[in-house]
Amino acid sequence: MRVPQREKLMCRGQQPRLSLHGSAALIRSLAVAASHQGSGGATAICDHLESEGASRGVEEVYLLTETAASFFKKRGSSEVSRESAPREIASSEEFSEICPQSAVFMRRSIEMAPLPPV
Repeated sequence: MRVPQREKLMCRGQQPRLSLHGSAALIRSLAVAASHQGSGGATAICDHLESEGASRGVEEVYLLTETAASFFKKRGSSEVSRESAPREIASSEEFSEICPQSAVFMRRSIEMAPLPPV
């Protein structure tokens, strides 16, 4: 899938990336402009980030979201308690300081498993 032009797809100032923490990683700063939601861009970005993580030995991807839990559930992520976060993830700035306690914490295994259909 081709990702639409980044400057049109992403919200200003956002740069989606994967923060690596051993065999775990945290998806950071994935925010899609309202005008491009449903276009497949977020799916393509997640596919890329998860593929990058898998190639670096990542087995589980974590994320925090206030607005996109249903999107990530469709991709195979499950809601988990913050208390279950690996130490490296729990000590990250995003987890401990940036994202509010109201954000949903999610996990997805990426042990080269095929992505579920979206």
